[in-house]
Amino acid sequence: MLLSVEIALRIIGYQPGKISYSQWFKEVEELSELSGFITDTNGIFKVGTQYLKLFKLQKPYTPEYTDSLFKNNYVAEIFSLIDDYHRTDLNNEFSKKLAHLKQTALTNIDTSIIHYSKNSINKEGFHSLEFIQYKSSKKKVLLLGDSFTWGHSTSNKTNSFANELLAKGYIVYNTGISGADVT
Repeated sequence: MLLSVEIALRIIGYQPGKISYSQWFKEVEELSELSGFITDTNGIFKVGTQYLKLFKLQKPYTPEYTDSLFKNNYVAEIFSLIDDYHRTDLNNEFSKKLAHLKQTALTNIDTSIIHYSKNSINKEGFHSLEFIQYKSSKKKVLLLGDSFTWGHSTSNKTNSFANELLAKGYIVYNTGISGADVT
């Protein structure tokens, strides 16, 4: 059965090992370094904290800005986070949680969530709250994973599974990273 599927795919033009169009891939003649993610001395794959200053200075995320990121070999997904968290037209659980937090007395976890919404890459280089011990009786969740854990497949990163858990009142430490796996 699989052989017949492969034959059919080849007949309609698909080639093994050749990816069809995706905004996340570009064809290159040779390997080149992609700026944004790093591997630290422990072999942990994460966002390079040296890019955080550039990340915070980003101009509005426009097609021209995306083109400049690709031309300079930056990981566009990191820099698009700013627009995802600052959209005013969102009506999801995370945006409702943020609106509520801005009108109440804040605990240290609440302050951290607001900080996260403005600086969604933490000091360790993950799309997460800071990795500190919060004084709270709320349940804590550690997420391990890949781009889906990061929130890559969402229409907006505030819709990610990690943010849905934050909105429901959990303290979430997200170590998912695009381009990696749990190992």
